[in-house]
Amino acid sequence: MVRVELGRGRLLMEVVETIKGIVDSAYFDFSPTQMSLNAIDSNGVKVSLVLRSNNFNSYECLFEQTMGINLDCMYNLFQLCGHDDSLTLESVSDRAVNLIFTNPDRDTIATIELGFVSDFLWTDFVIKDTEPYAVVRMPSSGLESMCKMLIVASDTIIISVTKEQVKFSIICDTGAIDYTFVQRTVPADKPEDETVIQMHETMEPVSMMVDLEYLKVFTKATLLSKTVTLKFCPDDTLVVVYPIPRFGFLKFCMPKE
Repeated sequence: MVRVELGRGRLLMEVVETIKGIVDSAYFDFSPTQMSLNAIDSNGVKVSLVLRSNNFNSYECLFEQTMGINLDCMYNLFQLCGHDDSLTLESVSDRAVNLIFTNPDRDTIATIELGFVSDFLWTDFVIKDTEPYAVVRMPSSGLESMCKMLIVASDTIIISVTKEQVKFSIICDTGAIDYTFVQRTVPADKPEDETVIQMHETMEPVSMMVDLEYLKVFTKATLLSKTVTLKFCPDDTLVVVYPIPRFGFLKFCMPKE
């Protein structure tokens, strides 16, 4: 039996909106301590979600349970969720879950039964926490704006990191475009506006070519977080992490081109 309540139901809607751009269906795992998701697409791009139980309005999960969900279907049902509605997920059988949208101000309750799916490929994996060559923490809105501007000219992008800056570069029919974020500190009350670069003292500049279309999909998570962290890992992968305040994180991992 699983019954969990989120005070702001649209939080899960925003998560699903991002993930459904990568995989059509996924398994949500519930344990006594967290709600999580791990998925991988046919190109090896991985997504991992963790929402810790202690910041749900209520969280009841006596034993581990897995729910296979069609994400497009779930997102369409979320259109019934008002901006201020709470969301309750309640397992009703081993084949379905209830989505309950409640708005106490309007005295409205919408209850929808969503059937599970199981006819899709699933691989058990985790995004490894390997020691990265370089880490960049920057405003999520900055990464989103950059992707929207450059995607019209190229579907791949080269990300170059030094101790002083991170540069996003594309080569297109009309030439080349560079978009640079310089490391900078900001007033203590606005940490979300700063760009911070961490590299080992002896580390040479790091450069990696990745799929810009995927990176743009990842930036849909800007709604969830004011900051984003890019990790350049020794296994030639880029890990993109959006912290979800008070709850956990949404994390993506893609191989270099």
